[in-house]
Amino acid sequence: MQDKPVQGELKSIIAAALKNFYLGFDTAAIYDNESIIGAALASIGAPRSSFWLQTKLWRSVRVNEVEKKLRKSLKQLQIDYVDCYIMHWPGPGRGLHFPPVTKTKTTQDAADNTIIISTKSINKNPKVVQVPNDWSSDMRLLQYAAMSKCVDKKLTKHLGVSNFTFVASERIKEYYCYAGEPTRSERRKRVAK
Repeated sequence: MQDKPVQGELKSIIAAALKNFYLGFDTAAIYDNESIIGAALASIGAPRSSFWLQTKLWRSVRVNEVEKKLRKSLKQLQIDYVDCYIMHWPGPGRGLHFPPVTKTKTTQDAADNTIIISTKSINKNPKVVQVPNDWSSDMRLLQYAAMSKCVDKKLTKHLGVSNFTFVASERIKEYYCYAGEPTRSERRKRVAK
């Protein structure tokens, strides 16, 4: 894990980036970079409309906490809205139950030939919460619907997804109605597919 740049160093990096027309900044609570980037951008005094800023929602966030998490990110970033709020991961699958990331070591006892399996957590970010045990792929659909309410409240201009397979992206697209949130009965039909 790299050390974070000091505030003054980051301020000069961001100022140089803006001067050279680098106008997009990618943040996430999981990256632990929102407060330092927010402070650097605020200290430069660049008009909010002069740069693109996006942040991400981690998959362990419960549906009823989506807006709260975005508001916390906005406070850290010292802004009123993000240009894009992104669902960071589609959810557990393919061994992606991070956090915690675990490392398993298998050894065999020479004396009696028993196999010893030891597992240790190598998660270095204690802020991250384990994906809920009751998680299902339908939760990402409900989470995305909750994210859409943040557009209505002008906390974000756009929504997006990251690290999704084509199939997972299509399921979001089928479920989510861009003209507005689907009705409860439409949602139940779509989630049941």
